[in-house]
Amino acid sequence: MQLNRADRRDVYAVLSTKKHLAGSWERRGLKLTRTGDVPVSLDLTKIVRSTQSALRIAKRGVSLVERQAEVCSGEPVFIGTRVPLAQVFEQFRAGVSILPTCSGHHSNLVNWR
Repeated sequence: MQLNRADRRDVYAVLSTKKHLAGSWERRGLKLTRTGDVPVSLDLTKIVRSTQSALRIAKRGVSLVERQAEVCSGEPVFIGTRVPLAQVFEQFRAGVSILPTCSGHHSNLVNWR
């Protein structure tokens, strides 16, 4: 389904603010509905759940990172280690297992989820 500019703006307003109604779009709980010539009803349950899950993972990851000038020149590292995030990401991108890098340093890094 393609939305015109006004509908996109209204959907954004309804989803990103405390406004429950904008134009012909209304949000009630986990439902987004549009009234008019072509009524639309969307269930937001899966989107909300996946977003909440991603936020939990991101928050958990942030709690494992620190940046101190005296440790690796201030580069972000996993807390309690000298393992730079950049090193782990590069290994991950290259398809190299990160478990040997992390497991010897900090048990929480292996099971961070």
